[in-house]
Amino acid sequence: MVVGAVDPNPDHAGQGLALLRAAGVNVIEGLLAQDCTDLNLIFNHWIVSNRPLIAAKMALTLDGKFAAASGHSQWVTGEAARADVMRWRRYFPAIAVGANTVLRDDPSLTSRIGESTWCPRRFVFDRSLRTVRETRWPQLYTDAHQGRTTVLCGPAADVDLRGQLTAHGVSVWELPEVDGHLDWEAFRKRCAEEEICGVYVETGPTLASSLLERQLVDYAFIYQAPKFMSDCATPGIGSARDTQSMRDALQLNHVRHAILGEDILTRGSF
Repeated sequence: MVVGAVDPNPDHAGQGLALLRAAGVNVIEGLLAQDCTDLNLIFNHWIVSNRPLIAAKMALTLDGKFAAASGHSQWVTGEAARADVMRWRRYFPAIAVGANTVLRDDPSLTSRIGESTWCPRRFVFDRSLRTVRETRWPQLYTDAHQGRTTVLCGPAADVDLRGQLTAHGVSVWELPEVDGHLDWEAFRKRCAEEEICGVYVETGPTLASSLLERQLVDYAFIYQAPKFMSDCATPGIGSARDTQSMRDALQLNHVRHAILGEDILTRGSF
């Protein structure tokens, strides 16, 4: 028997192999171990840590820009990269975005593959409920999957606005705030309590910078297009870290690459 990767569950990791060997079965383990482990990265993180895998997805130009100075961002990457995003949306039980993305793009946050559409749990980080103050509500709050949407707000968020959301079938989670931001550790704990084992966070520049600078993500998907904006007014990542040397850089581990049309996906864990 050939085994690629051992179940990481600490309660019984490797016990099945021991039973097979005791029964006289020749077991070869570790063949393509990294590839086999990668096939189950969400579950592996969950079963070892009892915490959801928080993964940040970004679509960038070669000089690290999310959009033009006007905010126009459709599309940074090509069709093959966008199709790959749909595939990963299908693997994760939940997807999250910030209020800026909702207001700018009005996304559906569904996974659309061929004729099939699947809707994960959808989270919107909106500390002050800015997205609810709009005359025309985003489709996340009004479409056929609105019951799959949860808005995350701070303690000071308007009670009437919360009531409007719940009246439309959209749930609201209140999170504490830390340094003017919603507390992601509280969000992670709430997801664990509801057995949501992974969250695919589709970030814009503000959310990406906040998560990376505070080291709140476990994994990153970085789709990079062969384009240069070459414009200091265009939004990019980072503003607050004091990186005086390359030793201060955030390092991805267990890195994997894929060529998707003209674009490149780099992904790995922190």
